[in-house]
Order: sequence, then C-alpha cells, then structure tokens
Amino acid sequence: MTLTPNSALQPMSRSLRSRAAAEPLALGRSGKESGDMKNRASVGVVALSLCFVLACISSGIAADSGARGGTAADLKRLSVEWMQAWKDRDRAKLEGILADDFVLILSASPDRPVARARWLEFALGDYVCESFEYKTQSVRELGDIAIVASIYTQKAAVGGQDRSGEFFLTDVWQRRAGRCQVVARYSARPEAWSASAGAVVPKENR
Repeated sequence: MTLTPNSALQPMSRSLRSRAAAEPLALGRSGKESGDMKNRASVGVVALSLCFVLACISSGIAADSGARGGTAADLKRLSVEWMQAWKDRDRAKLEGILADDFVLILSASPDRPVARARWLEFALGDYVCESFEYKTQSVRELGDIAIVASIYTQKAAVGGQDRSGEFFLTDVWQRRAGRCQVVARYSARPEAWSASAGAVVPKENR
C-alpha cells in the first residue's frame, strides 16, 4: 500500500510526542538524583567540618588545661616547680612563673616589698638553695585567683647568711593570658601550736 505524506508522518509524530513526554520525566529524575547527591555531599562536608572543629576544641581544652593549671593539684605542682627552678637557677622557668608585678613581702619588713627584678637578682645570684620541702599546703580558689598557704622548709643561704628553717608562706596566684602566675608571696615564721591556737581551730580541723 502506498503511504500518503500524512500517514507517513503520523507514526513519527507519535514517536516524537512519546519521547518528548518521557524526557521531562527523565530530566526530573536526573535533577532530583543530582539534588539528592548534592544534599548528601553538603551534609557530609558539614559533618566532617563539625568533627574537625570538635577535635580542635578538645585538643585545645586539653592543652589549655595543662598550661593554665588552676586546680589545687596544679597549684601545688607549680609551687614545687617554682622552688625547683630557683634551686636549679633556671631563669627561663622563673620568669615564666613570676608575674611582671610579683612582689615578696617579708614579715620582718612588710612595708618594704621586694620587687620581681630584685628577687630574680638574688635568687639567681647569692641566694643558694640546697634543699626544700613543702610540708603542708592549703589551696583556696577564688575565680581566677588562688591563695596557697604552706608550711615550707629549706636549707639555704643568702649573701653568706644562713637562711634555713621553716616558713609560713602565703602565695597569691592569678590566671593571666591563659596561664597561672604567682603575683605575691608573703613570708613569715610559722606560729607554734599552743593552747590558744587550739582554742581557735575547730576540733574537726585539727
């Protein structure tokens, strides 16, 4: 049978319409799949970024807690490190522990504080430590400031004069720029135990 032009175009027209109808669906599926992949990729990137940030924060906190100190145990450790640095004549360590405005106050002359520069001068000069020991320590934390009260003994000499014995020390520590530094030390001879001292101190604290 001979096909007329119209009859020849009809199957082609139907084929084109079917293809055109199918293509939007295929494009729709492809677009949706592409969108889903992009969303999954975005979620993955966010998750990885969050894990990285949390890891950085955790490591920062861990490192910071070691450097800053601040707990009673840390302050007791720093007290020992301070005196050990003096015994070892470790200038760098001493300068890191002492605050810029550090002062030493002796009970023999409370109105004449010893400034940081002067303390470093004799601590690294003719003030020689043979041994030291913290016998007891009490720590009271007040925010960024902590008070450490100690009974401390040393065998030492300064300028040829014996400076050995037992001392009652009150150290003031402060957290500055992410680390604890000592800002003041008050030094006195300890009070001997007596009936009046016993009357002041509660029995449960003796």
